Order: sequence, then C-alpha cells, then structure tokens
Amino acid sequence: MTSHIPTPGKGVIFQNSKKTTERHPDWKGQLLVTKDYKVGDTVKFTGWTKQSAVGQLIAIAEDTFVPDPQWREKLEAKKKEEHAGTYPREVKSFDDDDSVPF
Repeated sequence: MTSHIPTPGKGVIFQNSKKTTERHPDWKGQLLVTKDYKVGDTVKFTGWTKQSAVGQLIAIAEDTFVPDPQWREKLEAKKKEEHAGTYPREVKSFDDDDSVPF
C-alpha cells in the first residue's frame, strides 16, 4: 500500500483512491496495535494530517494513555515544592509613619 514502515502503536490512513461507490470507505490504512483487544473493547487513536509523496494521508497513533488517578495530588505537591521557601513572603514593618512618603 505504501512505503510506510510500521511502528508499534502507530499507523497511517490514506484517502481511498479506489472508491467507486458511496458505500466504499473514504479512507483506508493500517495500525500496528501494541496490546490484545477483545470484542467490545474500544480502540482509541489520534491522527495528524500530513502530505506524502503519494498524496495526503492521516498519520495515526494508538491512544493508550491512562490518566494517573493521583495526578491532582502530584500537581499540588509539585507546586508546593517549586514555591518552597518563597511563601509566606516577609513584609517589612515600619515602626513609625514618618518613613511613609505620603
């Protein structure tokens, strides 16, 4: 189909140049999956429009991202670490109002 070299979790999808009826797909391609799927599983993927020597294609990647359930706690800990020693900020107190210029 193409000179695309399959990479685990990635693939390509090309505009179907052999489409002759409305029932034929607009795009065809391949994706080299990285895990086993069973009936009923949803395969998520992402895509990028690119230009190639044989025309426009959509490069696709298997979306295996699993959010960390503790991401919020880790973000807060990182913020605290970045600001360690800077808060609370010391405010100089003035003993008398004569030092205030107005």
